[in-house]
This record gives sequence, C-alpha cells and structure tokens, in this order.
Amino acid sequence: MATMTNVKAQYTEDAVGQNHPTLADTINRCAVGMNNFRLVKSGANLTLEMVGGDLVDINGDIMRLVGTMPTLTPPSTAIQIEGITRANPAVVTWTGNGLEHGRRLKFAGITQASWNALNAGVYMVGTPGANSFTLVDLANAAANTSAYGADYVPGTDPGTIQCDTLYYVYLYNSSGTATLEASTTVPVADTKGRWTKTNDTARRLMGMALRLYDGTWISDGTCVRSFNHRMATFTSAQLASPRPQAAASWTEPTGAAEARVRFLAWGDEVWTIALSGTHTQVDNTGTVTGWISIGVDSTSAPNEFTAETMTYNVVKHAHVVTQQFPAMGLHYAAMVTMISPGATANCSLGASTSLRAGVAGR
Repeated sequence: MATMTNVKAQYTEDAVGQNHPTLADTINRCAVGMNNFRLVKSGANLTLEMVGGDLVDINGDIMRLVGTMPTLTPPSTAIQIEGITRANPAVVTWTGNGLEHGRRLKFAGITQASWNALNAGVYMVGTPGANSFTLVDLANAAANTSAYGADYVPGTDPGTIQCDTLYYVYLYNSSGTATLEASTTVPVADTKGRWTKTNDTARRLMGMALRLYDGTWISDGTCVRSFNHRMATFTSAQLASPRPQAAASWTEPTGAAEARVRFLAWGDEVWTIALSGTHTQVDNTGTVTGWISIGVDSTSAPNEFTAETMTYNVVKHAHVVTQQFPAMGLHYAAMVTMISPGATANCSLGASTSLRAGVAGR
C-alpha cells in the first residue's frame, strides 16, 4: 500500500529553484491544488494512476505517494425490501430513495412463492416518488405482479434490493497510508480551487464511478471518471430490432430503452450526443409526419428535433445535441419520437438506429 509523506517546504530548507547544480528544487516541487493522479478501473477495483508526478495536495499538505497505489472495492448497499404491491405495474416502497427514472436495480434473496421470480430479472425505476416508485423492466414495460397469489410480506421474507449507485471517490491520509473512500456525499470546491468532500477538507476528490446493481464497478469509461487528467471517452448503444412509434405525444418507443446511453458528467464539460439510423413508415396507407429527437435526462421532453413527412419510405436520420450539464453526476440520453395527431399510418425506428455520447470539451 502506498505511504503518504508530507513534502511541503519547511522553514529549515533553502528556497531553491529549478535546475540548481547541486541543491534540490524546494520552490517548485509543491503547488497548491496539485494532483498528479488519475482515477482508473483496474480489474475489479478502482485505483490511482500517476500522471507526471507523485504529489497531491491534501488540505494544504503536499503529500508524496510511494509504493503500490491504493485500491477501492465496490461497496455493498443492498437493503431490506420495505414493500412491493400486487399491481400492474408493481409499486416498490423505498423510503427516501432519491432515485430517478431509469435507475437499474436487482432483487435478491426473495423466498416467498411467486415473488421469488423477481430474483431472476433486472429492473428499472419507472415513475419515481419520494418513498416509492413503479417497477419496469429494461424495455420500460410495466412489471406485472397482479396475478401473484398473495401479498408480499416484507416482515418475514429476507429479500433485498440493490440499485446502480453513483459514488464520489476521495483520497485521504490514514496515519501515513494513502486510502480511497467511496461516498455518496457530493464534493465542493474550497477557496483555492481544491475539490473535497463536503464538510471534510481532508478528503480530496479523485473522481466518481457507478457501482452497478450487481455489486461491481462498471467497466464503461464514461461511468468511471477521473476529476483531474481526464481522458477522452464515449459510449454508444443501438436498437436490436425496429421499434414502432404510434403516440401523438413525445415518448420513448416501446423497447427503445435498450438503446439509452448513460454517462457521468462533470459540471464544466460539454457533451455531444448523436442519434443516427433510419425512420420508416410501417404500412402503405396514407401519409404520416413523424418527429424524432434526443431526450436528455428525459423520455418526454425533446431537445432540438426534426419532422419528416413520409409516404411509405425509409428516411436516413442524423441528429446531434451539444449540451453542458450544470450538475455533475449521472445522466442519460434516450430516443424520443412522436407522430402527427390523427395520422392514418405509423412510423418505426429501424434496427441498428443508435445513440452515441462523448465529451466534446470543457
């Protein structure tokens, strides 16, 4: 494990600049706010990678890391299930959950008859609420538990639930040992521009990462992000089969949730999100106007969009959104569509229609 030694210039040392023929540089070796490390994923864990040096400013102390870099295993946040209704869609009780639509989750350890089928699937938050949410599958279709033989009894069943969770990763000095910590507490900047854990300036922000519902750190580079020394990154997803659109209001077509892209963005970054593929009229009756766009953190509120009037043809489509996210954290983009009210024909997004998101700059 890496040791941490404070190498801040002391009053007993001479003030020596760069390239002195015999004496060590004491003036330039330390800089307020310095961070020569990048957060990366290595194997199953997170760790640090040196970039141009071995120093980091921890609360004003310039620390040198020597030895094997610290690692961070994924924390477990499985909690006891509070309740699930027999309904279509099922409603899950989770007090103070703070989750948004699309957050993925998994059940484990349910033993009650019928309900134990939930152990085998991966689900998403449908419509979120302060203390509950509707349950949908990865295609955004309602999870139907209405035919189950009896109500779920959380008091006697040992079932648990765990969801994708965003963690901020902090470095701190633990009695001379460099240590990484995963925390859901957001960072703040101090007066010298150092980003630290809120109310704890001894913990220096290294980055953020998404811990998946299965208890592992995600491998996608857009969901393991270093704060300093950032690398170019992008993510993409595409439809496996055509997805019809028949709604006269903006919505994500049924099944198109498979092509959502999600990513972690810092507040000073600009991201480019691109949609490309085909848009097709699916029958040969009448004319239909179809709209297609990208929903950013939404499946019902499009960004800029285009309209295409079709008479049984295939339209190749490309659409690009450039956006800065004022709030750091987890974001997603979705394909959203709409057809003209009263249309006598329907449209479909073609197979292999894709979304791609990447950092465009700062």
